[in-house]
Parts: sequence; C-alpha cells; structure tokens
Amino acid sequence: MENPSLPENGKKKRWTVEEKAQIVRRYLKDHVGLADLAEETGSSPGLIIGWAKQALEGIEQTFSKEMHQQRKVLHREILEKDDRIRRLESVVSELSTENLLLKKSTGDPSAEPTLRRRRRKRS
Repeated sequence: MENPSLPENGKKKRWTVEEKAQIVRRYLKDHVGLADLAEETGSSPGLIIGWAKQALEGIEQTFSKEMHQQRKVLHREILEKDDRIRRLESVVSELSTENLLLKKSTGDPSAEPTLRRRRRKRS
C-alpha cells in the first residue's frame, strides 16, 4: 500500500501553516471524517491527529497571550485613573487653600483652626 503523504517524487510533502490549520479546522470544527479528510488532502489520519493535538496544546498559550493583553490594558487603565485621582486631589488641595485664605481675609471665624474654636467654646 502506498503512503498518501509521499508525492510521486518520493519526498514528503511540506505542509504550510495555513494548510495544517485549514485541515485541523475542518476536522475539529466541521467534523469531517478523519479517513475522508486524510484521503482528500493526501495526508494521513495520524498526521491530522498530531496536528489537532498540537493545536489543542497551544490553546493555553493562546489564552495566556490574551490574558497578558487584558492585564496590560487593566494596568494601563489603573495608571490612568491613579493619575486622574492625583490631579483631582491637587485641585481639591488648591481650592481648599484658596477657600481658607478667602475666609481669613473676610474675617470668617470658620477659617480658624478647630482647636482654637474648641478652646473658645470652653471659656
């Protein structure tokens, strides 16, 4: 019996990544029969099974890359929000200082420190 993966020149066929992916997709996604697919493509059932196993083993790596990308996005969002919080805190600090100075300049008693007010109330 002749090996279908050997072309007429006797050398093994070199499958491209695209060809392997297309064959494995048809096997796993479209549920094309293994024997039929091997005969149609000129490969062997064992070869297709090997490619399918290789593809499934690579799933973790695919999801790992995806997870890494998600972490990078979340990290960037956190840094942006932290920066926004720092800017807002700075604005609040400036406004509080400005408010206190305005109260002092108008003689507003609420501009005095809390301890002084408490002492006055006790006397």
